[in-house]
Amino acid sequence: MKNILFIIGLFFLAGCEKGLESFGFARATFNNNEWRADQVRCRRDNKCFNRYIGLELKKINKRGYIRETLTLSFYPIQGPQKLYKVSTRPLGCSNDSLRISGYYKHTDDGDVVSHFYELLESENNYVTITNYNENNKTISGNFNLTFILDNYPNAPDKPDTIRVTNGEFYTKIILEY
Repeated sequence: MKNILFIIGLFFLAGCEKGLESFGFARATFNNNEWRADQVRCRRDNKCFNRYIGLELKKINKRGYIRETLTLSFYPIQGPQKLYKVSTRPLGCSNDSLRISGYYKHTDDGDVVSHFYELLESENNYVTITNYNENNKTISGNFNLTFILDNYPNAPDKPDTIRVTNGEFYTKIILEY
C-alpha cells in the first residue's frame, strides 16, 4: 500500500508540471555535502485549504536525465519573515494520503525512482519565507529538513537519514490552480 501511495504521489507531482519552465536557484547542504538544483519550479494550489506552496527542485545529469528530486510543500504565504512547517501530506485536500514532500533518487533515463526518502515528521522541518512579491510572484526563503529512507531493498548502501541544512531558494510561482 505504501508503494502505491508513493506512485500516486509521483504522478501528482510530476504529471501536473510537465513543460513548466524553471526559474531561479536553490541550494543546500545534504549530509555535509553541497547540493545545488539544476531546475527550480514553484506552484501555488488554491484548491487546497490554506493555499499551499509547492517547490520542486531537481538535479539533472549532462544527458538531461533527472537524478534527484526534492519536493517541499508548505502552508501558507503571508508575507516576509514567516516560518512555515513543511508537510508530508496535503492539509484539507481531497486526498489526504498523497505524499507531497520528499526526496527521490532516480535511475535509468530519469523516470524510474531507485529509492525514496520520506520527510521525518518528528523533526523540525521548516521553510522561512524571507521575501514574497505578490505583483511578480517571486518568492525566496530558506529551509531545513530531515528525511529517512523508505523501505527499499535495492538501496542497502544508501544512508538511512538525509539532513538538509542551510537550504535557500529564490524562484517564481509559475503555476496557480
